[in-house]
Amino acid sequence: MTDAPAGPTGATATAAPTAGAGDGAAGSTVVRRQGRRRKEQRKVAVAQGVVVALLVGALVGLGVVGYRSALRITGGRSDAVTDPALPGYTAEVRPTPVDLVAFTSADGRLAAAALFVGGPGGKGGTVVPVPSTLTLWNYEDSPPAAAFEVFADGGIDALRSRLGSDLTFGLTGASTVPSAALRTLAEAAGPVPVELSEPVLKGTTDENQTVKYPAGQVTLDPAAFEEFLTFSGYREPEANRVLRSQLAWEVLLTQLGATSSDSSATTVEGLAPSVPDLGESAGTGEPPFSEVVAALLTGEVRLDGLPLLRLPLNNAQRVVLFRIDQDAMPKWVPQVVPFPTSAFPGQRANVRLLRGTSDKGVLRTVSPKVVEAGGEVTAVGNADSFEVATSQVRYQNPDAKDAASAIGELLGAEVVATQEDLGSADVEVVVGSDLSK
Repeated sequence: MTDAPAGPTGATATAAPTAGAGDGAAGSTVVRRQGRRRKEQRKVAVAQGVVVALLVGALVGLGVVGYRSALRITGGRSDAVTDPALPGYTAEVRPTPVDLVAFTSADGRLAAAALFVGGPGGKGGTVVPVPSTLTLWNYEDSPPAAAFEVFADGGIDALRSRLGSDLTFGLTGASTVPSAALRTLAEAAGPVPVELSEPVLKGTTDENQTVKYPAGQVTLDPAAFEEFLTFSGYREPEANRVLRSQLAWEVLLTQLGATSSDSSATTVEGLAPSVPDLGESAGTGEPPFSEVVAALLTGEVRLDGLPLLRLPLNNAQRVVLFRIDQDAMPKWVPQVVPFPTSAFPGQRANVRLLRGTSDKGVLRTVSPKVVEAGGEVTAVGNADSFEVATSQVRYQNPDAKDAASAIGELLGAEVVATQEDLGSADVEVVVGSDLSK
């Protein structure tokens, strides 16, 4: 015998007793009760069926809405165009990885830092030294402060936020590494020779200064290499410190693998991923420092320096500060970080970049200009037609008007307010044949 369906309260009904012969009126009463119960059970079953049907319909509806929302978020279309050669195709753009590595002294102070920018396909990249004495400007309610002061007060997270604000782009990874890791790398590379154009001084006053590193070639053993990258000379301009850090990194990476010179840029090609075990000096954070170096050594490596602005202070000590040159950053960023992300919401406008011409290389020309104008290219693809004559920069939300205007001005394209839902994009750029070369 099967159990009866559940009643309205959720309890399972028990089987009714069968009337025996000669029960008379009592048997009729039981039969009537069974009939009423069956009717009630059928009503409950019908009601449950209706509720289930409604729930299934609602779930299906939510699934469709969620799917379409996901497509908008990823820059796709509801017709799911999967062929990159067809109109309407779009794809996400992964931001260029930029890892901040903070090198700390034995007492935990920030001794040096560097940005490691990933190269195409996760191979090679760019090393950008960041002096520990670099002045980071106003941030929310915080006044200007040196990088080492920011690190001392708030650790790697505070340094990451403050630095990202001044850089005008976000850092996708951050780690804290003992400066002893630099010594370990130098032990694997061998003595590191660097050529200095002028001496580096040490001291606290003009009267007690002495030469720390003389002009000319200086050969650094592993311990001296660690000190060289973390040492700040007396009245040494930050630009000079960055330059000698670049020289040291170049030779180190060169000696960790095979070398190929490029007359137009400081590059190291064909390096093997020969990264030594860093042991206790491996540090913490993501991605691990050893993985960052290993990725560098699998492709072409470039050395670059931040554009810095000199700020002399009016005081008797002749103090000079250096900060990141905000006027130079728009040109610098697309050259070093082709697809930057935002350090905080709203720092850069999310831009969908669409090709509306048969010129397949036009987006490579336009993308750096979008980044220069303050955009973050989050999706690329094809417009609904490849016969667009006039380029347009479109925005839906009025809050995105300024960003769209900046992009339109730099591209020389028409800026249009649209009622079309742009999804996750603040700005959509449709590139026509007028921008094709």
